[in-house]
Amino acid sequence: MKTVSLQEATRDLEALADAVERGEVVTVTRDGKPVLDLVPHVGGR
Repeated sequence: MKTVSLQEATRDLEALADAVERGEVVTVTRDGKPVLDLVPHVGGR
């Protein structure tokens, strides 16, 4: 699992989406606290 700040996620969203498509879970933090997870979509496209 990868952890990035909200600022990093904003800047690097396309690269993070690529990582999530490969099955990685990305936790996004604000002020060092987790606020959301980016996870692969469940179901068909």
